[in-house]
Amino acid sequence: MIGDMIARIRKEKDMSKTQLAEKTNINIGHLTHIEKGERSPSYKALKAICKALDVPYQPTLFTIDKSMDDIHKEYKLVNHISYQNVPAVSIEDFIQCPSSMASASMAIKVTDDSMEPKLKKDSYAYLAPNMPLENKDLGLFSYKGQLLIRRFIIRKDDIALRAEKKEIEDICKKAFELAGLADYNYTVHSLRHTVATQLYMNNVDIYVIKEFLGHSNIDITTLYCHVDDLIIKEAVEKNPLANFKCKKTRKRKGGVVA
Repeated sequence: MIGDMIARIRKEKDMSKTQLAEKTNINIGHLTHIEKGERSPSYKALKAICKALDVPYQPTLFTIDKSMDDIHKEYKLVNHISYQNVPAVSIEDFIQCPSSMASASMAIKVTDDSMEPKLKKDSYAYLAPNMPLENKDLGLFSYKGQLLIRRFIIRKDDIALRAEKKEIEDICKKAFELAGLADYNYTVHSLRHTVATQLYMNNVDIYVIKEFLGHSNIDITTLYCHVDDLIIKEAVEKNPLANFKCKKTRKRKGGVVA
């Protein structure tokens, strides 16, 4: 994962691999192996790379022993990991970390009831910065200027952040029942997909939909809108042969007659 982070930062800084090699005095071949994940940089090399890229060393260091699976790569989760920012917290005290939370490096106090009953208000969530999350893991996320503790959900065609409180889900479930849709297993999340797809089908710009849904990456928005399926359907319908109809034929012994 550290290689993916270095490659991402280097490209966002508009720096070539050759330029990075010159600034760090690291062999370009070695840099290539690092970015491909075939080698891990030493701490000295990583410090030199971060200095050359003008980014803090510590947030990137958190990813040095982490790895991503195919799902993480599919959704390009490395693009959502912060390397320039660190959480601004008010330290009250040190708190004992449970052995079940071995990877945690901070405890964040929960200030509302949105994650109940899993996390009660004024309890602590034990978290690890820049950790690639697995399905249903708890994480700390930045959303529209707010830091939120949410459960990370990997679905078939998108990812989501979910609060634990069920009030909204209960309201929607009742509405689906009243509409005769209870047997279709629709959820609150289904409504987001529907809204996104309807906006796209009515020619709303995909980047406007991205902001509307609060996505940080356009790739997730295209999954929400099912853009690929719609584009293929539109392309097929625009094909000159789309409305071509074959003449009917009738069969007879010994062959076919039009």
